[in-house]
Amino acid sequence: GCKLWSVHCIGSIESVLSSKADMAEHNILLNRSTKRDWFFQYYYMVKLKYRYKVRLFLEESMSFGVLGEHGKGVTEHFGVNIDDIDLISANMENALASIGGFCCGRSFVIDHQRLSGQGYCFSASLPPMLAAAAIEALNIMEEDPSIFTVLREKCQHVYKALQGIPGLKLVGEPFAPAFHLQLEKSSGSRVSDMQLLRFIVDYVSLMFLLHPRCLLLPCCHLQKQRPNVT
Repeated sequence: GCKLWSVHCIGSIESVLSSKADMAEHNILLNRSTKRDWFFQYYYMVKLKYRYKVRLFLEESMSFGVLGEHGKGVTEHFGVNIDDIDLISANMENALASIGGFCCGRSFVIDHQRLSGQGYCFSASLPPMLAAAAIEALNIMEEDPSIFTVLREKCQHVYKALQGIPGLKLVGEPFAPAFHLQLEKSSGSRVSDMQLLRFIVDYVSLMFLLHPRCLLLPCCHLQKQRPNVT
């Protein structure tokens, strides 16, 4: 089954794992790097992986091609040994400007994927043009890593510019290109908050030709996340 924990409390993860210690070999620890303002303490997560004998899966759709000196993602950014991660996955719709995704990891994990995914090679394969686009994006990342320095500088500039907006709270990290704006004070009604945020989005889109999005994540009722504009 699926176990939930508080994303803001690393100790919450350990309490979930310790309570299921007798089933450690069957547990999978899913660690996601999303466009939220928090990032897991990866060194501690790796220690938990070996302590409780779980698999560490890393989802990097919002960090690959963004974080790290060469855009390699969370492991490079935090200096984590990539051999400690069992599986890394990411879509190619963000930094690579294509579609689809990729998985990489230890040989026994990838071999299992290859065996189970043979039937999808033709029905769900990437069109050649989009595969070529993704490859060229990877070539650009490899040949000119200075683009990540420029990206971080722009992120810091936008982060600074968005701070101090009356009535809104900025959520995010200055080194990442995805920021969230939340209402500084909630009305007490999620519906009313969403309506106000939608009004702000519509106004900004009309007056400044920008296209922010008003979001409410499907799992927000579980994680108690507030509506936000990203």
